[in-house]
Amino acid sequence: MSPASATSAPASSASGSPVSASSVAAAPGMPADLPLRRDDAFPSSPGYGVWIALMLFAFAAFAFVRALKSGKLPWRVPVAGDARSPAPRVVAARQLTPQANLQVVQWNGKEFLLACTAHSVTVVDSRGIEGPAP
Repeated sequence: MSPASATSAPASSASGSPVSASSVAAAPGMPADLPLRRDDAFPSSPGYGVWIALMLFAFAAFAFVRALKSGKLPWRVPVAGDARSPAPRVVAARQLTPQANLQVVQWNGKEFLLACTAHSVTVVDSRGIEGPAP
């Protein structure tokens, strides 16, 4: 098709009826007599708004779950003693077999005697820690 025949063909709409060049505004930088179909800039269907809202909600939910998993958001109410209690401290340990041992652990003002195996931990005894003798 030669350039001369392309410019002389009338523009047509989607239904096939010819559209005059004067009734359609020319796009910037393009001649007005090009046979282009020009749609609205943004569809006005309410379905697009619902779709966009759904996508924004999904993104916010993803970001919230990711922040919870990373520890940036507290996901539970802290208990009064949790924040100030120190980590458990192993005072003594005795290996009984290659798979079992006894450990004395101090935690939260108490001592615990723990029997540890490859598959379980059992509290054998517990007692309060006495202060140093005067």
